[in-house]
Amino acid sequence: MSPHGVGGVEESMGLLEVLAWAYGATGFISLAGYIPQFRAYITNRRACEDAPVATWALWSFQSMIVVTYAGVLNGDAMFILSGCLGGAANTLGLLLIVWGRARRGKDGKSGGVVVAFPTPPRPRPAKGGRVAA
Repeated sequence: MSPHGVGGVEESMGLLEVLAWAYGATGFISLAGYIPQFRAYITNRRACEDAPVATWALWSFQSMIVVTYAGVLNGDAMFILSGCLGGAANTLGLLLIVWGRARRGKDGKSGGVVVAFPTPPRPRPAKGGRVAA
């Protein structure tokens, strides 16, 4: 056994540096994974209509919490970088969905509904054209 513990201090520091850089790289790797989705949101309006706005909004909010934690309490540069990259990707995804839903269609008609809220059913008119009370 090494006098510095299992593996020795020198080996551990090398491993910690590799892990720190690998962790920082995961932000860029995951960011690259968003690119096909972003491309779909930009080129395919139907993809924007089918995308869950609430989920992307939740991910964006969660990313803000991670970045705040990383910056205020943790202070680790790689954690901050990874959180910022993920947060930027989530927020960009949300913005692309909203933009895609709101933009004008190719047929000249107005854009779709950005967020649809449920509405109560309307009363049906009775015979004679009056709405039943």
